Amino acid sequence: MDWQAWLTLAATQVGLQFTAGLGRRWFRARRPYLLSWTIALTAITVGLGASWYGQAFGFTEPVLRLYYVAGALLAAPWLGLGEVELLSARRIGEVARIGLIGFSVVAGFVVGFEPLRGAVAGHAIPDGGRLFGGLSLALIAVSNVAGTIAVLGGIALSAWRARAGGSAARSRLAGMLGIGLGVLVFATAGTAARAGASQLQPVLLATAVAVMYAGFTQTLRRVGRHRGRRRRGDASRRPGGAVGAAPAVSVAGERRILGQPSSAHPTYRARVPPTHHRITLLSKPGCHLCDEVRAVLQRVSSDLGVPLEERDITASSADIREYGERIPVTLIDGREHDFWRVDEARLRAALAG
Repeated sequence: MDWQAWLTLAATQVGLQFTAGLGRRWFRARRPYLLSWTIALTAITVGLGASWYGQAFGFTEPVLRLYYVAGALLAAPWLGLGEVELLSARRIGEVARIGLIGFSVVAGFVVGFEPLRGAVAGHAIPDGGRLFGGLSLALIAVSNVAGTIAVLGGIALSAWRARAGGSAARSRLAGMLGIGLGVLVFATAGTAARAGASQLQPVLLATAVAVMYAGFTQTLRRVGRHRGRRRRGDASRRPGGAVGAAPAVSVAGERRILGQPSSAHPTYRARVPPTHHRITLLSKPGCHLCDEVRAVLQRVSSDLGVPLEERDITASSADIREYGERIPVTLIDGREHDFWRVDEARLRAALAG
């Protein structure tokens, strides 16, 4: 194999590892945008694998079709769908997903079976513009334009939200910029072939994978940011009155104490927690993961005597911007500790400090 094939093989391996990691994230959180991005990364990785095979052992018609269906046709629109699902209302994402599934089936059939206009041979990536029919090329162009517009639109929306958002919004914007740049580099790889510079395609494809990898990592990065509205101080300043009493908190207008009995209860005894920590659960209505995390937090709070409060993010636009896509979020002393799930052993270790 020449250096181009080795470079494409390395990019394929990176794509495999990242696709597996993204798939594990989706399996844990079951967020629609994570599934769409996993599908997109799978398509990119399959396309890279087909490209590597062709460069190493010679292109054939099935290998060429697989490369164009996966890498050229499906990757961009599924990336774009992930952006739509991440940043828009759930209903919009559901409608867009149904439409894209239908388009993928029909367009994949056309590109996979429409007769080619020439023979396929050689180790260089063939120019699909001279081999595929007009309908296949039109479908590939539509998918890439629509996907790119969705990604760039996501960048613009993230930039708008980041103006008044916190660190999570700015982190997401940086990640979106990386994903968008990777998509543009990926699209440039096809232009290179049509311009007679097919030797640049492996370099551009490897660069696109690396840039998108960095973008996805930044977008999904946990951002710890102190958002506590109260500073720790002596117990007399804490809500709840008595020294050492668990704080009463407001959740969507209702004052609640989680994991500890009410002071009006006959069995209530004020106690001083063994630590000075406080746990906060950020949740919202209809969140099934919140129920699972709440059960863990209540158990730990009861065992360790650590105050636990819950905050509904729908009561605050700032909370929605900061945490909307990571609910449920667990905070310790106002700093983000975990999101989606919570590891009980890790939580207990953090509270012991």
